[in-house]
Order: sequence, then C-alpha cells, then structure tokens
Amino acid sequence: MKKKLFRTHAFITGIVLIGFICITIINYCTYSVVIRDDIRNISRLTSLNIFSSISNELTKPIFVSLTMANDIQLGLRPPGRRVQEQRQK
Repeated sequence: MKKKLFRTHAFITGIVLIGFICITIINYCTYSVVIRDDIRNISRLTSLNIFSSISNELTKPIFVSLTMANDIQLGLRPPGRRVQEQRQK
C-alpha cells in the first residue's frame, strides 16, 4: 500500500514538475520574441526622434538664412546699413 501511494505521489509530482518546466520554456520563448520586437520598435522610435530633433535644429537656421538672402536680393537691407550708407555719401 505504501509503495503504491509513494508511486502515485511521485507520478503526480513528476507531472506537475514537467508542467512547470514546459510552461517556463514556452513563456521564455514567447517573451524573448516579444522583447526583441519591442527593442526593435524602441530603437526605431529613438532614431526617428533623434532625426526629428536634428532636422528641427537645422531647418530653423536655414529658413532664417533664406529669408535674409531674399531680403538682400529685394534690396531690403537692415536699418543700420542704410544709415551707414547715407553717411558715406
């Protein structure tokens, strides 16, 4: 009777342990794929954010220089230059 009870307990314990091990392996495989995908998405977002920041920092001076270039071509000069040009004449 004791041997039969011991075998039954050992069998149930073995099934429970095998179940835990299988679930752990399945969770590890699933979450490793999810974590890899998240890392890829985060790196894409980070690179887009860095590109956006650099682009914003560079476009502001470009727009200012284009505006200044257009003003000079149209003959619109800053007021300080007009006064200097009138004094030289």
